[in-house]
Amino acid sequence: MTFHPSPALMQEDVLHYVFEHASQPHVLAHSAAVCRAWTIPVQAALYRELEYSPLACSPREALLARTLRTRSHLLRFIRRLCLVTAWTHSPIADLCDWIKHIPADHLQNFCWRWERGHPPPSIIDFPAIRGTHHITLKGRLYSLNSIRPVLELPYLQCLSLELSGDERGSLSGITRPTNLRTLHLVAHEGYSPALDALISAVGPQLETLHLTSRLGDDPERDAFLASCVAAHCPGLTRLEINAIVMPKTPIPIADELVQHCRSLEHLHAASGTFTPGLFRAIPPTLRVLRLPFIPEYDALLLEFLEDARRSRDGLATLELVVGPGDEEQCERVEDACRMRGIAFRLYDE
Repeated sequence: MTFHPSPALMQEDVLHYVFEHASQPHVLAHSAAVCRAWTIPVQAALYRELEYSPLACSPREALLARTLRTRSHLLRFIRRLCLVTAWTHSPIADLCDWIKHIPADHLQNFCWRWERGHPPPSIIDFPAIRGTHHITLKGRLYSLNSIRPVLELPYLQCLSLELSGDERGSLSGITRPTNLRTLHLVAHEGYSPALDALISAVGPQLETLHLTSRLGDDPERDAFLASCVAAHCPGLTRLEINAIVMPKTPIPIADELVQHCRSLEHLHAASGTFTPGLFRAIPPTLRVLRLPFIPEYDALLLEFLEDARRSRDGLATLELVVGPGDEEQCERVEDACRMRGIAFRLYDE
């Protein structure tokens, strides 16, 4: 019998045979060989992505914490960690002490989800957290001061968080993160002083912005939001805009932003975030455009594609998001893309 080091090469019938008959002395050697060959691959797969709720009071969470506390060699397999905590005064320090022993250069993605209160700042100082490139914060922030340590992490490249609009405090005097290039932001109430403070602090170095915001309730706040992003994010090459609730009438926020983002290469504007003026404002640098299919804009889109054909380095890919029955109506656009050498893709809503 041959034992392969890769689990992908191990036949399923061999596994059934070995482990169903492992009590027989003559197959114990085979069992040991299988376990030796599989130990590291299985551990790597098992511990690669973890979700840990220290106060869940479940046997699984207690066993996981005890295992990682006593088997420190397993920590090197962790690449993505989601920590779920309850409230500020939760006694999580001792329950999370194993996290500080994760090697500094191993964790790729850290997600922190909390229900009430503030995220305890001590965990941000753990070596693995300080060394991670991607951080997601899922919970209500009562003060901008609570994310100050996160924004000052030296290797942070991508940050995802939500703003309720009621956050207090400021980010004045913050040490600007040197590597942050991507921001995923959900603004539940649209423009707010907290949003302005955050975009002012990190916007100048951003290359990618994914913005999901409340739009359409207050034209003045919508205008402030567009002005804030336009003023502080001049170097964007990727922009995605979504509305939390579909506005009754389209908001020209995408129209406004593309006029100021003259290096834009990828644009994704969802329904309700743009008007016909968008097609006149798109810069010649744009390579990928993703929009919802709107029959009323069909002629404008075809005209835009004709103009894009004349640009040597113009549009390379057009992606349309379609609803039921829209595919047939996109045939003219698809033909126009084919004639102009533009890749065309359809996506379901």
